[in-house]
Amino acid sequence: MKPFYDPPPNAFSAFLILKIKRIVLLLHLHDYSIFAQMKRVSYSELLTEFIEPLLDGQETETIYLDKAVIGMVAWNYHVAKSAASPFLKNVEEVYLDFRRTKINGPVILDMLLKRKETMFRKYDQFFVRVDTRPGKDGTPVLHVEYVSIDMLSFFVAEMQQRDPGDILEGKLTLRPFLF
Repeated sequence: MKPFYDPPPNAFSAFLILKIKRIVLLLHLHDYSIFAQMKRVSYSELLTEFIEPLLDGQETETIYLDKAVIGMVAWNYHVAKSAASPFLKNVEEVYLDFRRTKINGPVILDMLLKRKETMFRKYDQFFVRVDTRPGKDGTPVLHVEYVSIDMLSFFVAEMQQRDPGDILEGKLTLRPFLF
């Protein structure tokens, strides 16, 4: 059996690896890492901004979550279609179902697609879960879990290994909605 890590072939390689590890550690400790300099995007806030035209400020937690899920469906449809994702068929089925079953579905979803195209085009994360959680003051806060569209296939495979019940016949059924 081959070990997980092969030792470097010579002392110079070992020296370089040690130096690189020290530099990375120092950068991390002093918060100079590339990740610290990148602006972090809150996709929960982004989704809230995305569905803003649907919100009137009087929503109950359930209605707010329903509107967020509608936003997630429109968002994922746009992302999957733009990336020509292998999951486009699954996403499109849910999108078309929402168009048929939701009150003013076509109008709302068309408006959200235009909004995604014009204002949120640079964001290409695929939302895998939307729910609410209690905030610091006890009020419900929107929580979004997402994955890069490029990594969606790996995510699906990982979920299938962890909980085969979450994937039925190639359709994701993550709680509360994925597609």
